[in-house]
Amino acid sequence: MDLEAVSSEIEKVLVTEEQIKTRVAELAKEIDTHYSGKDLLLVGV
Repeated sequence: MDLEAVSSEIEKVLVTEEQIKTRVAELAKEIDTHYSGKDLLLVGV
């Protein structure tokens, strides 16, 4: 499926790109604070 096909099917954007970027930056700061100097293992599904 190409980008144009997917874009035409989107009815409503629930979370903007800017909101995602902001939250990811916030989470990065929290992780950096809590796990500074420690090993961190992230598992994504």
